[in-house]
Amino acid sequence: TRYYEGRIHMNRGDDAAALTSFLQAAEDSAECTDPSALARLLIVQGYMYYREHQFRPYTECNLKAAEIYRSTGDSIQLQGCLARALIGSNILGDSLLATSILDSSIDIIERNRYPEEALKISVLSAFPNYRSKEDFDTFLGYLNRDSLSSGALATELGYTLFRYGDKSNALKYIDMGDMSDSIHYYAVKSDILENCNDYQGALEAYKSYLTAEENSIQEMVNNELLFTRRKYSLEMDSLNAISLRERYIYITCGVIIILVMLCILTVLYLRNVRLSLSSTRLSLENTRLNYDLSCSERDKLEAQNTLLSERLENERTSLEDLLLENKELSERLKFLISNRLNIINGILASEVSGNEKFGIPFKELSSKIHEDKNSFMAHVRETIEISYPKFMLYLREHNLTEFEVNYVCLYCLGLKGNDMGTYLGVANHYNFSHAIRKKLGIDKEKIFLGKYLVNLMQSL
Repeated sequence: TRYYEGRIHMNRGDDAAALTSFLQAAEDSAECTDPSALARLLIVQGYMYYREHQFRPYTECNLKAAEIYRSTGDSIQLQGCLARALIGSNILGDSLLATSILDSSIDIIERNRYPEEALKISVLSAFPNYRSKEDFDTFLGYLNRDSLSSGALATELGYTLFRYGDKSNALKYIDMGDMSDSIHYYAVKSDILENCNDYQGALEAYKSYLTAEENSIQEMVNNELLFTRRKYSLEMDSLNAISLRERYIYITCGVIIILVMLCILTVLYLRNVRLSLSSTRLSLENTRLNYDLSCSERDKLEAQNTLLSERLENERTSLEDLLLENKELSERLKFLISNRLNIINGILASEVSGNEKFGIPFKELSSKIHEDKNSFMAHVRETIEISYPKFMLYLREHNLTEFEVNYVCLYCLGLKGNDMGTYLGVANHYNFSHAIRKKLGIDKEKIFLGKYLVNLMQSL
């Protein structure tokens, strides 16, 4: 991926970015399993170094690629890498490295029937720097075994012969190829003709050299201008696209913000409406509950008042029967019973007449009646204790509770068991009666408790 990214930068003319991509690809090369791909990366990386005039890394990259192609058996690519490495070492002036590469290249040319032209040109260019004329004559035999394939090879061969001092053969090879558009061709031809004292021809060749160089420079400038225009156009298109995209983004963000605000306002409005409805519903529910509670309390109060009235009716009936049936009661007890009847009759009369005094709360009314009942029971006990002290002592000696003593006193007044339960407000009359029998040792099957207590009181 980094390799192709670098190629794209290369085609755009951005050498720095291209080299950065190739270097990043080289760092990731440990994960590469294709040696040919790695070799291509090294070659193009070397090419970028060459354009930056960094000839040492340029040479090293091509040597590494050559080793890879040597291991894979790709002779054509191997010869191309060695040709470029030989050029780089020759530019550097590294004689030791250049000699080593030159030896390998000569060996390949001698062993191959049709070696690559680029390798032959590189070897011819480096030969005069590191080998003698005798070595060159031997090497020339391998070159002459096939016809010269291009004017470039003939030009380089002529220039090499010129450098070894063979001017006549140099001119012959120079004229063998059609290199009218080659800057190198006219530069070499001008140099050779000048050394052969053909100054007119040297001048013409030099003028052609200048023209070719100027045309080359102009072409480079035109290509650069064309590339700059295209690059400017692409950059403007990219900027316009970015501006348009940003405009769309801003518009979209604005619309989204407006929608979000509308949603928030809608949610808040619905929330307020829901809270208002909830408040109204809660108020109505509280009103209904208060009404139900009021009705319930009224019904409860009426039921309690009805129950209280029934109890008072029963108590009045019991007390009236007691006065009629027991003529032997003391005057004090009759007086107490009469006062109690007067209180009960007054309350019941208030209820019948609709007097508002009866509308006092049930707890207050019940407490008042209960307090009066307690006062009445206290007077009854006091009267019996004055009249029959031994009887009261007898009850205490048998561990009767205060409530049970009140029960016994009512028995002595002549009330029946059910009437006493109603009067005292207890439903378990049988249990109290059984407890009194047990404490006094009375056989419940044979003796009537009320009659027994009256006889016991009078006997003591």
